[in-house]
Amino acid sequence: MFTDADHVLDFVEPRDGHFLRYMTRPFHTWEFVLIGIGIMLGFWYHPLLLAALVGYGSHMLVDQIGNQSHPLAYFVLYRASKRFRRRQLTPHLYTGQYRFLPDDAPWWARVEPRIYRLYRSKKDGWPNEPGPS
Repeated sequence: MFTDADHVLDFVEPRDGHFLRYMTRPFHTWEFVLIGIGIMLGFWYHPLLLAALVGYGSHMLVDQIGNQSHPLAYFVLYRASKRFRRRQLTPHLYTGQYRFLPDDAPWWARVEPRIYRLYRSKKDGWPNEPGPS
């Protein structure tokens, strides 16, 4: 829950038309996971730290898979190297390659749209089944 507190910045960041100009999100970074693992392996193990690390890591993993962005966009050092410019971190938003789901998509497609698009591409390539005679 606290990880998403940085989305408050979305309300004050400048926009390029419909899209945010920058992708700062200081709490959405894999570096915190690496630091947490280093602390636990290095000198301080505590079950609450492990629980927090698993929760934070799973949040990051779901965001990484679910949000179509550059594979390194969830590393703050990479975002800084691109000056946090969203156009370079999520280029598909600006090139029109991002396709929203159709209205008739099944419920599970909303859970994982990439699998649905793969399913549709395979289904569209399958031969039509013969109808009743």
